[in-house]
Amino acid sequence: MKKFKQIDCIVQVLLMITAVITNMINVPGFLSNTFLSGYLLVGGWQLMSVMVHFVSRDFPRVQARKIYLLLLALTVITGIVFALVPGDNLLSFMAVMLFWTPVLAILYCGTCIAETRRM
Repeated sequence: MKKFKQIDCIVQVLLMITAVITNMINVPGFLSNTFLSGYLLVGGWQLMSVMVHFVSRDFPRVQARKIYLLLLALTVITGIVFALVPGDNLLSFMAVMLFWTPVLAILYCGTCIAETRRM
């Protein structure tokens, strides 16, 4: 599990740095839409990581993981509620998510780094 945690931290940091740099230079034709691609790559990797960590119990947990999981659950519940309410609420929720999920991504990356250091 220690090797996975180390690889997880390195990949998260590299994906975030790559996404930021790619968006800053805006390379034409790089996966068609650089922002969306980086957003989905970082988010997809982190969701996979969350699932692996949720199933495995072979690593130290820090308090930030509980905070992250609570915020993630609240985000998902809020999305479901906004999707069920008629009107343009879901579109507004998705607009807010463009700014909220990078905060969650940074929190999760920091959590993983803290847990890896504890190992």
